[in-house]
Amino acid sequence: MIDVYDNVLENHVAELVDMEIKKLAWYYDYSSVAGKPNKHWHIMAGDSVEDLEDGPYAFLLFIWRAAFQKYNFREKYKIEGFQRAYMNAHTHGIEPHLHMDDGSYTMIYYPRLDWQREWGGGTIIYGEKINAETRNKDK
Repeated sequence: MIDVYDNVLENHVAELVDMEIKKLAWYYDYSSVAGKPNKHWHIMAGDSVEDLEDGPYAFLLFIWRAAFQKYNFREKYKIEGFQRAYMNAHTHGIEPHLHMDDGSYTMIYYPRLDWQREWGGGTIIYGEKINAETRNKDK
């Protein structure tokens, strides 16, 4: 199941998140698939609300709480919280490997309010068949 939600945050909160993300120190150290050469920019923020509340990534809770309440995640997805919060980024020319996320649900938020179409980029979501074929090739 894929659900797309637009305008999750009120404009002033989206602007705050956009501003905070632009101030972060990113680490070029993470591989989408272990053992593969393509790395990308990554920040591990935490594994729980408590991890985020008093730290430098507390602004991520605006995204989580808004989506959780606004779209009734408790009832719709039968979830109470998140397993981990992290941020990934990709610089032009540095592409990730096809991979399958390891959780039951993945929530993606695109924070850049100034994004220009000519910059390219995007996310492709494949079905189970392609993901299974990819997992088998990587073994």
